[in-house]
Amino acid sequence: MFKKVILSILLVVLSLGIFPVVSFAEVGNYFNVSYGSKEEKASFAFGNRFTNSILEFGYILKNDKTSTSDFDFGMGLDVLYCKDILEDQLTLYVGPGLYHNWYSKETNQTKTEFKFTYSLGIQWHMDESLGFGLGYHSERGLTGQVICTY
Repeated sequence: MFKKVILSILLVVLSLGIFPVVSFAEVGNYFNVSYGSKEEKASFAFGNRFTNSILEFGYILKNDKTSTSDFDFGMGLDVLYCKDILEDQLTLYVGPGLYHNWYSKETNQTKTEFKFTYSLGIQWHMDESLGFGLGYHSERGLTGQVICTY
């Protein structure tokens, strides 16, 4: 398991170096909050844009307490590459992530697993301070976002 953790961290660090760093002064840095849902899970994420990369921390929890699924919760990190288009009103993003999920067994034992994930979507900037987004995350499902530029 230790090898998986080290490999996962290495993959995220390497993905930071793959994408070229270009500054888009028109859009600027921003903070985003998102909510998503997939199957019997709900998720929240908080992200921040730095030049053309978005670093996002996500948290997943069981949506229905009566569910027969043994999933408890998960958390992870996504490193997303973004590209501004259409006179800087739209942003497309895509990138990898790593999530750590916890599962409960009927014998009160906990099982954990690491999952490589991906995320992609589009964000619309209404004005200089507010925007909205819609995306898909392989572990968190369909996500809606609110963006605040600073």
